[in-house]
Amino acid sequence: MVKEVKSEVIPFYLVTGFLGSGKTTFLKDVLARYSGDKRIAIIQNEFAAQGVDGTELKLTGSGFKLVEINNGSVFCVCLMATFVESLQNVIKEYNPDMIFLEASGLADPINIIELLGREGLKDRVGLAHIITIVDAPNFEKGMKMLPRFRHQIMIADTVIVNKSDIFKGSRSFLSDEIRNLNPFAGIIETAWCKTDLKGFIFPQENVYGSTDCQSEYPGGVTSVASSSEGHSPGNNFGEGNNIPGTTHKAAAVYSGRKPGGRPDINACVLRAHEKFTPEGLTSFIKELQESSPRIKGFINLKNGNVMAVQTVFEHCDISQVSGYEGPSEIIAFGDNLTVRHLMDLFKKHSGRRIQDESV
Repeated sequence: MVKEVKSEVIPFYLVTGFLGSGKTTFLKDVLARYSGDKRIAIIQNEFAAQGVDGTELKLTGSGFKLVEINNGSVFCVCLMATFVESLQNVIKEYNPDMIFLEASGLADPINIIELLGREGLKDRVGLAHIITIVDAPNFEKGMKMLPRFRHQIMIADTVIVNKSDIFKGSRSFLSDEIRNLNPFAGIIETAWCKTDLKGFIFPQENVYGSTDCQSEYPGGVTSVASSSEGHSPGNNFGEGNNIPGTTHKAAAVYSGRKPGGRPDINACVLRAHEKFTPEGLTSFIKELQESSPRIKGFINLKNGNVMAVQTVFEHCDISQVSGYEGPSEIIAFGDNLTVRHLMDLFKKHSGRRIQDESV
């Protein structure tokens, strides 16, 4: 029996942001709030040959459709056809109420309008909101690391300044830096990406209120968008296929601009069945951080526990998770990082010779 596919335009949400900024955390919050009432499809794009973020979402137990596109950026011509085909299949087979694209932290999404305007998509999906998540404590390091992080901010309808609870720097400086890159976006400070989602998911329920965009959010989160040019977030979008009630002024400014190519950073993946002691895991991650500004994955311990690993520059979070079944899997990014180096460190700190399942 063929499913009846919706004839109306499906809202499409782009979630982009720095490596480790909280994109998957944001989507976990979306699923927690809406997956019971809405048919949600999530496309995850990972620059590495394999991804672990999809596993993290599945562990939430929420009902949703997941499509993973790995080994590059969907904004690059090398994966664009794959993205279009995958999106068409999701619409046909799952019939979603809304679609989220979690872009790789290394992606340059500056051509998002052209991407959704391609044949086969432009009549089926409409750009609802562009959300860029910024890692507040690592903002300056990230900006120096890769220029494409600037592009992620430049096209946003809303910039979520995440990890504000541990940010020790100047909030006014950070806001000014974002505003210099994008005078049109709303700016919201959050911890763990917790914020009122109505303005993103249901734009007709505008949480920004007045033109000056000053509004209090639950939990003390505040919008600090500037009103110097009289724009509410993403106001006055001119051309393009967008959802009624939404606007994309910032992205429209860069319409026609080509994204950057593959960034000069290596993404290495290692899968292995050997297990660590807690002390061995700590020492492994600590030494790996010396050559990798971003590490994520799942590690099996000898005591039967499974630990989720998330690091961004010097910050490291290792926490126990339940429901994960599979080998240890680590993805690490670094300018000069190699899979061989990753394997050597794994062997050194696990204390055993591993079977190579690297990619």
